[in-house]
Amino acid sequence: IKDFVVFSENEELSLVAAFLVLPFLFSPVTFKNKRGKCNWRPSKSEMRDGFILHLRSHAELQETISRRKQKYTQLALTLQPLIIIIGSTISDISQYFVVVDDTYYLLNSIIAAVDCCFKIIHALHAEYPVESKPVWYFIQKGFYKLKTSWDTEYVTVNSLISDVGILV
Repeated sequence: IKDFVVFSENEELSLVAAFLVLPFLFSPVTFKNKRGKCNWRPSKSEMRDGFILHLRSHAELQETISRRKQKYTQLALTLQPLIIIIGSTISDISQYFVVVDDTYYLLNSIIAAVDCCFKIIHALHAEYPVESKPVWYFIQKGFYKLKTSWDTEYVTVNSLISDVGILV
């Protein structure tokens, strides 16, 4: 991912749009909790929200996080680091956050937010949010060229990496 440089508004809008569309390039993966009781196949929009959650206003922040925590509790999961962008439209994003537990890190661009979230996940040995794992593995393998012993292989990730000509 590019170094932290200042992008023009048009470049930033293009980057936000590209990151928001990225989850739609992958097939949802059915999640089964360890007890085998709960199956969940996230929708494409749930995949996107598990990667980058776009809220229209700052007033929605706490309620949205509470709802996510409640949903994850029902699935026997914990909330993993998450990117949240705030703005009335994607062309008017005013804030970029990475949320870790109850700590909100304010960043200055979508690139900085994705980079920060990725590094936090790996530094804390956290997990990728279950609904957006393929997206994060694409970023891990395609941009960071990182392989770990905990990786999950996804055909759609490997296919996209090959299709766009990224050497891994």
